[in-house]
Amino acid sequence: MYECFCGYFGFCSWGCSSFMSTLKEVLDQHVSEAASELYEKLDRNRVRCYSCGHCCPIADGQAGVCKVRFNRGGTLYVPWGYVGGVQCDPVEKKPFFHAYCGALAYSFGMLGSCWRHLLSTGFPTTQGCLARRTNISGRL
Repeated sequence: MYECFCGYFGFCSWGCSSFMSTLKEVLDQHVSEAASELYEKLDRNRVRCYSCGHCCPIADGQAGVCKVRFNRGGTLYVPWGYVGGVQCDPVEKKPFFHAYCGALAYSFGMLGSCWRHLLSTGFPTTQGCLARRTNISGRL
């Protein structure tokens, strides 16, 4: 990854597009080895990921349906160390059973999703931005 003269990594406000990185390249630096309960080692350096209901068999060097969990050398790597979105909502919007009316619910999430509906309101942050170049900085 390159640092621009203005101090940003990837893309800067000065339009240094020659230094632009994909979001995937930035996120690949924010991963951790998955807990052994989340995956099973298979033959030929493949793994089976149990992080969601898809139970993806992932070949070496490939990602699962979510596009954020991937196999590197027969080991599953998962996102770690960043937040993709933060929101404070009224508790009435949430599917909570025991909560005081008027209370707030703090929600946060990471990129990646096992749902691939283009018309979904979450598609741009969960899937859409992982494959194209984006204008994020490397400061996560």
